[in-house]
Amino acid sequence: MADRILVFPCGSEVGLEIQRAFRGVKGVCLIGASSIDDHGAQVYENYVGDLPFVSDKRFGERFIETCRKRNVDYVFPAHDEVMLVLSRLLEGTQFVLIGSSAEVIRICRSKSLTYRTLSGVVRTPRIFNRKQISDSDFPLFLKPDKGQGSRGVHIARSFKELDFYLERNSDLLILEYLPGEEFTVDCFSDASGNLRFCGARSRDRIRMGIAVRTHRVPGDAFRPQAEAINTAIRPNGCWFFQVKQAVDGNPVLLEVAPRVAGSMALHRICGVNLPLLAYYRAKGIVCEILDNGPPAIMDRALDCGFALQLDYSDVYIDYDDCLVRDGGLDPELISFLVAAGNAGKRLHILSCHRGDLESELLNYGIRTWFDSIIHVQEGRSKADYIPEGEPAIFIDDSFSERAGVARARGIPVFAPDAVSALQSHPKSLSRSSLHAAGAIC
Repeated sequence: MADRILVFPCGSEVGLEIQRAFRGVKGVCLIGASSIDDHGAQVYENYVGDLPFVSDKRFGERFIETCRKRNVDYVFPAHDEVMLVLSRLLEGTQFVLIGSSAEVIRICRSKSLTYRTLSGVVRTPRIFNRKQISDSDFPLFLKPDKGQGSRGVHIARSFKELDFYLERNSDLLILEYLPGEEFTVDCFSDASGNLRFCGARSRDRIRMGIAVRTHRVPGDAFRPQAEAINTAIRPNGCWFFQVKQAVDGNPVLLEVAPRVAGSMALHRICGVNLPLLAYYRAKGIVCEILDNGPPAIMDRALDCGFALQLDYSDVYIDYDDCLVRDGGLDPELISFLVAAGNAGKRLHILSCHRGDLESELLNYGIRTWFDSIIHVQEGRSKADYIPEGEPAIFIDDSFSERAGVARARGIPVFAPDAVSALQSHPKSLSRSSLHAAGAIC
């Protein structure tokens, strides 16, 4: 029986990384849940998109009801505020929260409380009182006591700027400005409280508080801080902290977060899957951690997800300059054909190729994938070989061929660049198969 893990909110960067981290893991069924219609719907086969926001008075009742209806075993929070709410809501229920205790989450949710708790344990930024500031203290860094990413942060270079920002939010913390490099240190603590992993990465390029370009750096320099934080507040599972270098070059704590970070993927591709380790920790499984350890860089950008509501039984695809181009198979088309075959679609080569298609497909090792190999005779249209009324799609690099098939058969036609929309999500393959998968999981 698979463990059923509800990820909420599943469309956050954290939720999307959790989904990637569990890809191919046996014995687990992920259920994505969200309060808004977001990207989670594109990547989670099992999706709940109608939960209230955590600030809504109906949230607690609806969330527990959803967990019961979906036979949830574990809940994986994917947002700081959600983590705090769920740590209290799930206490005393049968649903296991994958994460730290409510007290650890409470401390980490407030920057000022984090600094007070860890003052003297690690170096924390100097906090200023507005009345004690002098000209020599500028520039100053302002940020909300509760928040995530870079939302609501400012640099004040004068009293005028300082008062401008404070008038708009009097709760901003006034902190020393740290001009140096910024690093994130991803950690894992086991059930006995031992720090089992400490991996550091740079924050080379940041967008909306997310490190969209990051590279691994030696973690040994940050291990004393990690050990000290681990001993002081006792987080469990995966967690991280961020530091920034002060004028003297020494790292100063910015924040601690007892959750998955979206860019933990950098360590995952090197063998350390922190979200998966957090699940195993919650399940009581002791794991060996193997860090392959190569230098690695991760660069992120906005990606696209599509949900085409198509029902089709057959795929007709061109060969030359389509399935095969630049002397080899097109990787994206091959990926789509694998997904379509797994979904029970019939696959057909439909080509004017004058060589020995059978032999060439055998050489590529994909002959058995296709239900038929159709040679288009000279002077005939490819539409002639697609049965009228058949629920099919047609893929070809030639616009004239696509236009001819679309006009003659009235079926959806696609250029190779559009195939990513077909394999983004099972919805693109079959609405019925999506519902069936949701019922089974």
